[in-house]
Amino acid sequence: METKTTTYTPSDVGCYVDNARGIYMTDRIVDIANKHGANIKHDCDSNGYPDGTCWDDVSENNSQFAGCQFAHEFVDQASDYMNEHYGVNNCYWGTSDTFGDWGLWAVVDDLS
Repeated sequence: METKTTTYTPSDVGCYVDNARGIYMTDRIVDIANKHGANIKHDCDSNGYPDGTCWDDVSENNSQFAGCQFAHEFVDQASDYMNEHYGVNNCYWGTSDTFGDWGLWAVVDDLS
């Protein structure tokens, strides 16, 4: 797997995985983190999740996470990895509060 090493700046803020991908978002998000050096694998048993938490494969596109009840946990792992290793001041890797897209977002203080 190709490892992408880069530095991000506030000019890189934006959507990296569109919410339109639906249940397949997790595959792309984990792929981005893994290409940056993470080693996130879909293995619910070794991650301490109860047996039977993953449903049968629901896709024909080799999705690892589309049938996983705990897909959000893998998104959290990917986001945490990207924030720890590729963090940007006053920005965060994760899901947008507004649209559910995943990417690098500016932290905006709510002054209301």
